[in-house]
Amino acid sequence: MQYATIAGAYEKIEATTKRLEMTDLLVNLLKSTPKEVVDTFERIAKPMDDTIESNDRQTKYLSVIRDALLPKLLSGEIRVKVK
Repeated sequence: MQYATIAGAYEKIEATTKRLEMTDLLVNLLKSTPKEVVDTFERIAKPMDDTIESNDRQTKYLSVIRDALLPKLLSGEIRVKVK
């Protein structure tokens, strides 16, 4: 089935069904995608995915530090020397 036919039919489907059918469509597309294309995509996307995961961990870590320090800074319990 060509993409235009799939896209035309897709527009007539309800939102909940669209999500389910889009997932099925993507799974089937991935199954039929040549291995070298998948390998190339993974090689390109992996460093970006690793960066996203690293940034997410760092964001969580910095949030914990902020949540611990901010009340102490606001209350004057700790002070920051400004040059």
